[in-house]
Amino acid sequence: MHLAPEERAAHLRSIAYAVWPEGTDFQRDTVLSWYSEAAGDAAESGAFYSGFCLASTEDDRITTASLLARVDPLAEQDAVVSAAGIHELLSGNPHRDVVRVDVPCGPAVLCLTGLEWKPVDPNADASSDQRENMGISMIRADLYVPLPLMSQLLVLSLTTPSLPEVPDYVAILSHIAQTLTVSAEDSHQSPEHPSGALSSIADQVRADFG
Repeated sequence: MHLAPEERAAHLRSIAYAVWPEGTDFQRDTVLSWYSEAAGDAAESGAFYSGFCLASTEDDRITTASLLARVDPLAEQDAVVSAAGIHELLSGNPHRDVVRVDVPCGPAVLCLTGLEWKPVDPNADASSDQRENMGISMIRADLYVPLPLMSQLLVLSLTTPSLPEVPDYVAILSHIAQTLTVSAEDSHQSPEHPSGALSSIADQVRADFG
């Protein structure tokens, strides 16, 4: 998130080549489009952390996931009431799996959603069959953590197209949540300027996710 738009574009293209070092331009362009869209969404959502992991599995597959962290204003000062309201709101969609969880910061809500990603601007040079198959099935895991002492709602969003590894990624998200702490010093920061708290949270997220 700290890179200028031009630097970010070059960085994302290098990632696409790392994902498909011997792939086709079509494969690299598809990955580049996905990461570029994710980076744009992160910037628009006001994310204070955006990261991704890229690894190989024991059976020589590539597995990848992205993680965004942001905070939204929170008016409700009771974390239990806030979590209950979020759970009720998200549960209205039958295509979501929504559960209440407890983390050291208090009650939280975990939401799992199945997605079908398609590039906003499909490659005009691709064949009709290629364009038809450009969709990527994904799972997004969103963890909502009310932080009433800071008047903030922390949202961690992990997205992956690597469906076999979804349980592993959800476990990483859970571990991140279990390591988050909010100190008394954080609670005295202005909701408009919670830079110290966000820096601390970003450090904790980075330590677990990279």
